[in-house]
Amino acid sequence: MLEAFKTYLSQHRIFDVDECILVAASGGLDSSVLAYLLKEVGQAFAIAHCNFGLRGEESDGDQVFVEQLAANYKVTCYTKRLDVAAYIQTHGGSVQMAARALRYEWFNVLVKEEGYTKVAVAHHRDDEVETFLLNMIRGTGITGLKGMALERGNIVRPLLFASRQQLEAYAKKQCIAFREDSSNTSTRYLRNKIRHELVPLLQTMNPSVQDTIANEAGYLNDVFSIYQQALQRAKKMAVECTDKTVKIDLNALETLHPLRAYLHGILAPYGFKGGVIDEIETALTGLSGKQFFSTHWRLIKDRNYLVLTPNEVLPSTVFQINEDLKTKTLPVGIQLQRTQAPSNFSSNPKVAYVDWKKLTFPLVLRRWQEGDAFYPLGMKGKKKLSDFFIDQKFSLLEKEQTWLLTSNDAIVWVVGHRIDERFKVTERTEYTLYGVCDLDL
Repeated sequence: MLEAFKTYLSQHRIFDVDECILVAASGGLDSSVLAYLLKEVGQAFAIAHCNFGLRGEESDGDQVFVEQLAANYKVTCYTKRLDVAAYIQTHGGSVQMAARALRYEWFNVLVKEEGYTKVAVAHHRDDEVETFLLNMIRGTGITGLKGMALERGNIVRPLLFASRQQLEAYAKKQCIAFREDSSNTSTRYLRNKIRHELVPLLQTMNPSVQDTIANEAGYLNDVFSIYQQALQRAKKMAVECTDKTVKIDLNALETLHPLRAYLHGILAPYGFKGGVIDEIETALTGLSGKQFFSTHWRLIKDRNYLVLTPNEVLPSTVFQINEDLKTKTLPVGIQLQRTQAPSNFSSNPKVAYVDWKKLTFPLVLRRWQEGDAFYPLGMKGKKKLSDFFIDQKFSLLEKEQTWLLTSNDAIVWVVGHRIDERFKVTERTEYTLYGVCDLDL
């Protein structure tokens, strides 16, 4: 085991000789063997232990054990009690997910504050096999089937070469003490059901099934690298990101095959999953306006794009503007001021000049509503705003973001797009209300 460990470290250049690493130690078999091996190869390290208090006295006993282990090895030991229940109350999720998030959050703090270069966790080959099967059952796509990464950020896994059986045999041979976690025997958790029920069943069909799955996971890891390269090229061609929106070019999507694989790669980071992605693919050839939702994002099928925006409630605030134009900061970058009538007018729709005397104060700035109508500049007739949107080929998102400046309930300016004919500047105009909208709608 020791020679295999040395070889694995050397082949993958996991640690530099002069760096000091942080070992995540639970007190169980895996982390206890990892600490022993690091001591044997002379690697400088410290130990970090999380006490979640989920097993009462047993959890406290684990902490005492790890503290004694660190004392025996004469290395620094960090311990922290973490409140899983409080985390779940705030963020939701399962106990396992909460514990994992809290653990790595604390490790990152230690790395930053204490100057460690890496965090070594004791995942081994059996953990990788169980994770592969767990993700296959849950359905995570190739991302979840590619096996555990030897390195991910500052996290390293130096024991992926070894099985649990090998670690147990080595611990017995070297008299390495460790603690048994009673929760590991319970089949209440899906991972434990896989460990104690599914894997033994698969071994009746293939005694070497764990080696087979580990090898397949490694192969899929290579395939995933190729897929990621292709996906990055596709994103560069089809995806445009701004501060608040992500636009995916439908014409570019048509050139990607197989389309579903690319859609999954592009949309999965925004929380969209298999069944919904199938529906999105079907909607690509349908009418505009179809919407899909993940926990935090909304996707709109527009004419030429799929548009992703944060899934948030749009503000319904109404802004009242008095004649002195003194008001709180207006939305959408709107600025208003009183000016003398200019001799030349800008053709930019984001700039508006309207006759001051035709206005009735206070003006109101509000979101558009169904049924709104106005007299577009240059037209004699009245037009529903919904029809104006169609003529201008507004997307659903652009409609939602549209604000109206009104006077005595009459639309003065469809902000950033068109003023109303009734309020236009004429030869008799002395003063104007000048408005500018500097936000790209």
